[in-house]
Amino acid sequence: MGKDEGLKKIEVPNFGFKDPEKAIEEAVEGFRKDAPFYAELQKLGLTNKEVRDNLPALIDYQINFKECKDTDPFPEGGPEFEMSLVRTGGNIEVRYSPRKRELKRLSIEANYIFRDFPDSWLEANLKDVNFTKKRSAIVMKLGGFLKGDPRKWMYLTGEFGTGKSYILAAYANSLANQGETVAFCNSASIIDKLRNDAVVDKKGYAVEMEQLKNVSLLVLDGFGDEYKSDFALSTVLYPILSSRSREGKQTMFTSDFTIEEINSMYSAKINAPRARQLCTLIKNECSKETLLEGLKVD
Repeated sequence: MGKDEGLKKIEVPNFGFKDPEKAIEEAVEGFRKDAPFYAELQKLGLTNKEVRDNLPALIDYQINFKECKDTDPFPEGGPEFEMSLVRTGGNIEVRYSPRKRELKRLSIEANYIFRDFPDSWLEANLKDVNFTKKRSAIVMKLGGFLKGDPRKWMYLTGEFGTGKSYILAAYANSLANQGETVAFCNSASIIDKLRNDAVVDKKGYAVEMEQLKNVSLLVLDGFGDEYKSDFALSTVLYPILSSRSREGKQTMFTSDFTIEEINSMYSAKINAPRARQLCTLIKNECSKETLLEGLKVD
């Protein structure tokens, strides 16, 4: 057997490659048929040569154009960035930038000193609240605060799951969107943190106390669930709330308990006069507690 006898002729498979020129023409024709995308190309005033020279970038842009075009609202879970075409000389670049909606969310988030609610709530606003007669009255009252109503405190009580926290988060977002600083704190978590920091991080404790005294809006969410002790009242809660009262700083509470129930709960743990002092301060500032009842939020 000769050395070449065992070799068989190698067949080169036909992968169906199109004529390059024809493929280019088909791609360009596809651009023309895609009216919204073609309108974007026309804004750049591209020549035929520039279109052909930048075909890969333009095809990539066309594929993602509909998904990444900035619209509001866009599907939940959709891309957080939009694409744009940038012309530099004869070269075309595809650039990515945050959506307007995402930029707004980031701007709001930047004004939170503390934020104890889900990321998804950063898009909550008062217009989206699922209205009942009672919720409508609360939203109108909050709208009055936004317009400068001097009564700046609110104590929102009612059953678990009726939307207390969500409504105040929506209001807090409105203030943050106006550039105001906001602290939306889970009452139990912030008291526990300050109690711990007062021992292990005195500088951090001092900074956090000043922030909570001076922030434009303080929301104490789940008020009454915190660890009830003389320290919590005398070293954290009362100094913060009395300072905010003197300085006219807006303060709001959500709670499953009435103010009188809070008084009884604190009185059982510490002496009654201190508990009464705290609750009298809250009552004086809030005028009256607001009960949210009825339809629960899904």
